Amino acid sequence: MYYEDYDDYLDEAEYHSEVDGDSDCSNVTMTWNGPIGPPELYGEPIRSLSRQTESNLDRLRPSLSCSNLHSRQTDNSKMDSMFPTRTSSSLKSGPVTISSVSFDGDFSDMSQPIGFNFCYLCSTLEEHQRNHIHHYPKKPIKARKPRIEYIAPKPRVKKKEPEPESANHEALYRIVVYVGNVPQASSDANVSVTIVGTRDILPKTRLCRGKATKAKFCFVRGAVEKFYVKGPKLGNLRILTIEHDGLEKRHSLYIEKIEVTDMQTDLTWMFMCKNWLSLHFGDYCLRRDLEAQQKERVLKEYEIIVSTGNKRLGGTDANVYITLYGTEKNSHKVHLNRGKTGEHFNRGQSDRFLVSVKDLGVIKSIRVEHDGHGMADGWNLDKIIIRNTANQKEIYYFLYGGWIASDEGDGKLWREIKAKKKLDKILLEGRNTKYKVTVQTGDRQFAGTDANVYIQFVGPKGSTKKLKLDDARNNFERGVKEEFEVTGIDVGELDHIIIGHDNSGPGAGWFLDFVEVEKYFSKSEIRERLAKLRNLHNNKETEDKDEASKYIAMGRRRSSFSRQKAINQSDDDTEERPINKRLERRRSKAEFQEVFDEDGTIIRIPYYQKYWFKCERWLAANEDDGLFQRELKPHDKKIYFKEKN
Repeated sequence: MYYEDYDDYLDEAEYHSEVDGDSDCSNVTMTWNGPIGPPELYGEPIRSLSRQTESNLDRLRPSLSCSNLHSRQTDNSKMDSMFPTRTSSSLKSGPVTISSVSFDGDFSDMSQPIGFNFCYLCSTLEEHQRNHIHHYPKKPIKARKPRIEYIAPKPRVKKKEPEPESANHEALYRIVVYVGNVPQASSDANVSVTIVGTRDILPKTRLCRGKATKAKFCFVRGAVEKFYVKGPKLGNLRILTIEHDGLEKRHSLYIEKIEVTDMQTDLTWMFMCKNWLSLHFGDYCLRRDLEAQQKERVLKEYEIIVSTGNKRLGGTDANVYITLYGTEKNSHKVHLNRGKTGEHFNRGQSDRFLVSVKDLGVIKSIRVEHDGHGMADGWNLDKIIIRNTANQKEIYYFLYGGWIASDEGDGKLWREIKAKKKLDKILLEGRNTKYKVTVQTGDRQFAGTDANVYIQFVGPKGSTKKLKLDDARNNFERGVKEEFEVTGIDVGELDHIIIGHDNSGPGAGWFLDFVEVEKYFSKSEIRERLAKLRNLHNNKETEDKDEASKYIAMGRRRSSFSRQKAINQSDDDTEERPINKRLERRRSKAEFQEVFDEDGTIIRIPYYQKYWFKCERWLAANEDDGLFQRELKPHDKKIYFKEKN
């Protein structure tokens, strides 16, 4: 509610005081827009006042900016009361000044408007100062509670049952049980052993196969059963106790002997039994205590001679190892140059080593390798010779003649080489014969070679020397088939050939497809072959007549004789005679028919024998296995004849 002047407000206040009994008018505030009571101090009136004030200011701005003000009438009574009409005396040239201001009524308590330095929320300057100058103490900042670190709970894992303290698996033992070959010696009872050694005891352990300890195992009459048991290191074995839980007669078990081998030390102990484990046979015992008898460890000493090739940078500083493979056992990996890597395996040098290993039987092959360490790790190995020191006649040859290096051939640092019982003897004297050699170079990139190619023929009589294959042409080009005629010592029927090159010149690598060799018969060889064919034919006819007379004497029919002969022949071929013997017999028969007619007269004579050798491999230091020499065996052969003059 707004009032025109202060008297009206006072009259209204007195009326309310009489009615309400409250005569306090101190809360009335005088503003330049008139007195304002407490109810209207905050609310819609203050917003209306603000709008009116803005409107008045918009009206005053253009008038105060003019240089000359002229009197004009206004309809607003409030503006007339605040700014009365100016007289001419009050107007001066220059800036506008207001000399006097008069108001109707007593407005001594009214607050003077001083600029516009209070906010729209405050009606007076005093209220504005009171609200903004008043100091409000800052609320103390409460200390933040420490952050609780999240710790994830441990996953629930099933606890592994701890092994008993006595389960110490440091050694592996092989237990071999020899079951007696006597009636009712088989048993399916649970057999257990306990072994006492000088250092420890193997607790009672059931003999079974695999991890299924509850599975039944049957000991068969006359069988030899092997078991592997883990346990502590027992030292030297003293006593073995064997027992089983069988109470019935079918559980009876006869044991000949038991052998226990320590797989680490390769020592074997034997426990002789030759008795029953039974309640129905023998002395009716289910448990036997057997004393140990240590078997003698048979060792063989071999002399190993290693020859390094005479190639440039052919020696090595790496650690060289060798493993021997025999018919009975294999040796462990033997370090040849232990602690002396700079003294052995130099270019063109032969080194000797003495190695003691267990009895391997007949040595079939070896594995030679090195670890690739050192400044010069590549190694050109020529050959290895192994000799039994106790028997000088037991000697093995391992021929290689190539590189074992990471940057040569296939990059492998090991080779397996087969043994030879004897070397081919090179014949320097003897009757010469003619050989016709056909060589096919492979049809692939860089298959040709400019190196010097040679060939050796090996037979039952020995070996020829290296025969060079060369003529006026540019030989051994890619995809070219060439023929050469060479003369060498007669070595008999060819067993194999050795073909290679000297790896000289750029592009020395050579891909060989196949080789064909025609070996011409000499006059003496032709006579020997004809006599052999005639003897074989005569012997065969005699055998057939004897068989026929025997069956005729027994009253058999001819058909029965033929059928029985076929059966006997098939049995001999499948059991006693190998397949190559059968092929040899057929070839002899075909050869006889080519040479002799029905009357036994010679109509043709053998002229030459042709051999086919398949290779299809590289002979190169930087291809395949790094070898530039191959040993080829014939995969087929055939005899050609000519008419007798």
